[in-house]
Amino acid sequence: MVPGRAQQAENQETKEALDIPAELTRREDRKAALQQARQVIEARAKEIAAAQPADYQAKQAQRRAQREAGKKPRGPEATPKEVMAHRLKTTLGKLLYKLRKQTVEPVFGIIKEVMGFRRFRLRGHANVALEWTLVCVSYNLKRLFTLKNLAVAA
Repeated sequence: MVPGRAQQAENQETKEALDIPAELTRREDRKAALQQARQVIEARAKEIAAAQPADYQAKQAQRRAQREAGKKPRGPEATPKEVMAHRLKTTLGKLLYKLRKQTVEPVFGIIKEVMGFRRFRLRGHANVALEWTLVCVSYNLKRLFTLKNLAVAA
């Protein structure tokens, strides 16, 4: 069966004559069409590339104007420093920042400077939690002792 099909394929090839000049012209026409399409695509890419910097510059100018007007900076180019500066300009931001001075930060300052606790000496989460608890207890005892002496003196 297979040799019969092979014979048929050979017979078909000989029946169809290959017109070499027509094939060459067809391929040259196709090559010219591809080159023309490539030129069109490259022209479109150049137009898009030329338009993008103008849009980008316009957006940058708009963002700069917003920052100067005191509006909240947005987008990936807003640095943490800029965000914090904006936050401190607002009334709510100023109030919240003032609260930091009277609530938590003095405690950490006293623990670091007065008590000299700057790093954990034990490893592991459980051991660090235990060590931090001891530091907090010692701070609270120190605070109670100080308040008791102030009450006795008054």
